[in-house]
Formats: sequence, structure tokens, C-alpha cells
Amino acid sequence: MKYSILLALALLISTPVIAATETTSVRTSTDVISIGDSQSSMISKLGRPSSSYEYKARNNKGYLFFATDYSYSINNLKYTISVANGHIFRISWER
Repeated sequence: MKYSILLALALLISTPVIAATETTSVRTSTDVISIGDSQSSMISKLGRPSSSYEYKARNNKGYLFFATDYSYSINNLKYTISVANGHIFRISWER
């Protein structure tokens, strides 16, 4: 019992430290990438990503969709830009 309470407390305290923060746009040296922009626009403005990860997920209505997370390092921050159906739907960053 004592250990489960300590484990729960440790997870509660450490979660904000490792959690990524979401944003609606990313500023490059010359342009801005925003949610809703096309994947081709993102690649033309940011270049090739350092890595990508393809996966399938379900939306809030339960429909299956395929998405890709692209990772970029901009100004010492790691950005993960999520794309589905050719458009950006989420941008998150972490230090």
C-alpha cells in the first residue's frame, strides 16, 4: 500500500517534466508553419525532418486514420509535427 502511494506520487510529480507542450505554429527563419498547413508546405519551409514515425489512430468519433509524426530540431527545441490526410493537425515541442 505504501509503495503504491509513493509510485503514484512519483508519477504525478514527474509527468509535467517529460510532457511535451502543444502549440499552433512554428516560426522558421523566414516563414511560419501553422496547424492546417499542407505537408508539402511544411517540407518546403522546414526541409527534411530528422526522423519520421508512421502510425494509425482513432479520432474522437472512433474512425481509423493514418498519421505521420515528423521531428525537427529548431533553436535547440525538438518539434514534433503530426500530419494526417496531407495536413498538419498537431504541433508539439519539448526542450
